[in-house]
Amino acid sequence: MKECEEWKKKAKDAMKSSFFTNPDPLSAFSYYKKAAVCYKSLAMAEHQALMHMHAGKCSEDTGSFSSAASEYKNAGECYVGLDKYNEAAKVRQSYGRLRRANTY
Repeated sequence: MKECEEWKKKAKDAMKSSFFTNPDPLSAFSYYKKAAVCYKSLAMAEHQALMHMHAGKCSEDTGSFSSAASEYKNAGECYVGLDKYNEAAKVRQSYGRLRRANTY
């Protein structure tokens, strides 16, 4: 659990900006993915889904819509496994929107 929280903290820190630095969504994406894998190994599907959502948002910020769609799809699958169908539907809508936008 501690390792997962460390990855999550690194991701949040990567998205902070200061006078000398800009947010780094590529690094944050990588850290959120590692946190998601960590939470998956602990069978904490809700936390895993949230990390996939954050990773998807980071991918959207960099213009990598296919990668973002994949992350939203993974988050939706986590929510379905938890029988949280409303959350899964919301995530799947984001996934569908990005997939349609990426095909043109």
